[in-house]
Amino acid sequence: MSVKKIPQEETAEKGPHKSKPLLYLAFGLSIAGAALMVIPTILIFMPWIELKLENLFSYPHTYFVIAGFVVLTAGLILQRRITTPMEMEKTAKLKSRLE
Repeated sequence: MSVKKIPQEETAEKGPHKSKPLLYLAFGLSIAGAALMVIPTILIFMPWIELKLENLFSYPHTYFVIAGFVVLTAGLILQRRITTPMEMEKTAKLKSRLE
C-alpha cells in the first residue's frame, strides 16, 4: 500500500486571493475614487458656487463625485473578493488577546 501525498499548494484555495497586483489595483481604485469624491465635494461647498437643484448637473463637479462613488465602490468590491475572510478560531484568539 502506498500513501499518496498531496502537496500543500494543491489543497490551497485557488483564485485571486494570492495576487498582489490585483490587491494593489483594488487599493488604488479605492484611493482614486475617494479622491474623486472628496476634492469636488470641497469645491461644491465653496461660497462662490450657488448650488441649487436646477443647476446641480450643470456643474462638472457633480459628475466627478458620481464617478468617484462608482470607482470607490468598484475598489471596495474588488478588495472584498480578493481578501479571504478571517477564520473564526483566529478571530477568537485575537479577541482573547484584547481581553
